[in-house]
Order: sequence, then structure tokens, then C-alpha cells
Amino acid sequence: MANKEIVIVSTGMVTSVGFDSAQTAANVRAKVARYGDISFLNGFGKPYIVAAIARDALGELPEAIAHRDYFTRRQGLLLRLAGVALKDCLAVAGGKVGRPPLFYAMPEHDNMRAIEGVSILDDLATLYPGAFDRTMSQVSWKGRAGGLQALGEAIRAIQSGKASFSLVGASDTYVDPTILPTLDRKKRCKFEAHPDSFVPGEGAGFILIAEREAARKAGLEAITTLGPVAEGNEPGHWGSKEPYLGEGLATTVQALLEAGAPPSPFKEVYSTMNGESYWAKEWGVTRIRNAGAFAEKENMNHPAEFYGDTGAASGLLLVALATIGQKKGYVESPALVYASSDFGGRAVTWVASIKS
Repeated sequence: MANKEIVIVSTGMVTSVGFDSAQTAANVRAKVARYGDISFLNGFGKPYIVAAIARDALGELPEAIAHRDYFTRRQGLLLRLAGVALKDCLAVAGGKVGRPPLFYAMPEHDNMRAIEGVSILDDLATLYPGAFDRTMSQVSWKGRAGGLQALGEAIRAIQSGKASFSLVGASDTYVDPTILPTLDRKKRCKFEAHPDSFVPGEGAGFILIAEREAARKAGLEAITTLGPVAEGNEPGHWGSKEPYLGEGLATTVQALLEAGAPPSPFKEVYSTMNGESYWAKEWGVTRIRNAGAFAEKENMNHPAEFYGDTGAASGLLLVALATIGQKKGYVESPALVYASSDFGGRAVTWVASIKS
């Protein structure tokens, strides 16, 4: 049986530059950067520079959730971020998609206390009853690549016939007193003494996908076509003693092309590069080894320069930005989207304009 055409029917975003998809996309297009000092102090006694989201934009949690035992500040923030993007994503569906499964990605941080993923899904189901099928939903902890890897699971659910619609989401924050000191010790936080570093950010991204015919029957617009998702690994990652050769992403892109090539060479690239020089090497290797897959002068996009590094939310935010840009005509088609996690995970997909 031939693979079904998978389409994106809605997006949801919250970042430091926007409280929904439209605002985030508009400000990224306008190259608006929004980050600054917070009250936490780094190892030099100076305020951390972060891309934080105004807390009053995220709403509050019910006391039954926020004040229960072992519920952390960070877990509550991940939940609040996810809720904003989830509501944004489902606003266009208007109850037309039933209760799709949710494939949800969580942070990958080497010093974080594990957050129970089942609890996150249960809390989201409690806060937003009927939004998704809790029994079919899954959660993973894979960092920047996690959102795209979850997208791969969502696509497989549709291709296998288990679902007509799938919901994919991710949220993350580095703006936390347990995370920032570790990044500071590793000289990864943006500061004048750390020139090769990134701005810690936070955010959430959600995508609603469907088989194209299911979207049509539900009366929903198919915004863009979505390619398959390929996953890989970089042996020479941040926490490894293996040499960093930058080959993990290159082979993952090769796997994507073998799984389902885009309709034409890539004219746009959406990357999780965040300002650290480490990430440039793998892109150089990827571009050389897969030269035939790209247009002569593709456009490189790395929106972390505007809203900071958003961790696990990065991949889905990139997919959403490419989708909105193609719909509005300022992003060319097709676009390669790739995400790279600190501890080796790599994931890639492509987004293309809908064929009539």
C-alpha cells in the first residue's frame, strides 16, 4: 500500500517573541530579538541573559496540580507553556478532529531531575479535556531532536491506520535555577566572557497533522505537505569522548532522502543552530555530502537568534515557521528542517507547498 500524503492543518507556538503562531512567525520574519537580564546571577555575579516569556501570558495552574507533592516549579512551567501552544494549535480545528493521539517531547538536560512524562500527559488531559486521546498518547525525553522524533511517531500512527489525525507537541525551558548554573559552568550561557555560547530560551510548539483526505472530509485546510522523519545519532556529541566528525546529521539527511525525497531541491533550511560554533561543523559536512539535494543558493534560517534556544520545542517550532511562511509566500518550497540534541540525537524532515 502506498504511503498516505501527510499534511499539516494547524500549528501552535509560544516563544519570547510571540504568544501564538501568528505573532511568533511575524516577529521572526521581522528579525525581532527579545531577550535580556533576569534576577538570577551567573558565576561572575552578573545577571543571566535569557529569552524568557512573560509569565502573565502563560496563565496559572489549578491549586490541585500546582500544590501537590513533588510537583516542581519547572514541571509547572513546562505544563503552562504546553497549554498555550496546545490551545493555539486546536483553535482552528473547532472540534472537527475528534480526540487525536498526542505525541509529546520533553527536555534533555544532563543535570535535571527526571520529570514524570506520564504525569505531564495526565495533567494536560485534565486541563484540556477532550483535546486528545490519552490512552494512545506517548511521551519521550530527547531534547532538540525530540519534537521531530515525536512527529515521526505521529506520522506512523496515521500511516498504520491507527489515527486519521495526530497531535504533536513539545515544551522546554532553560530559564531555571537548576539548569542555568550548569550551562554557566560549561561556558555555554551567553555572556561577554563566554563568546562561543547561546541565549537560553523557552517555548512550546504543537502541530496537528492528518492524512490529506481526512483533512478534506473534516473541512480543514491542508496548509503544507509533510515529508517523512529520519532519525540518527552523532557519536561525537557534547557528552561523548568520541571524536566529533559531524557525520550524524549528514547520514540522517541521507536516510531522509532515501525514505522520501522532496518534490524538488531544498530552497530553505530551518536549523536548531543556536550560536555555538560546535553546530556549524555538522552542517558543513551535511551540505557537502548531500549537495545534490539542495538548490544552488538555499536560504538558511536559525530562529534561535531571535527567541533563544528552545530545547525540545525547537524542531516543532521550526516546522511551524516553515509552514506559515510557505502559506504566506515568503518561504520557498521545499524546506529541510533539522534538529540536533546535545547528547547525539538527530532528526530531519521536510515541508513543502501543497500540490493542487
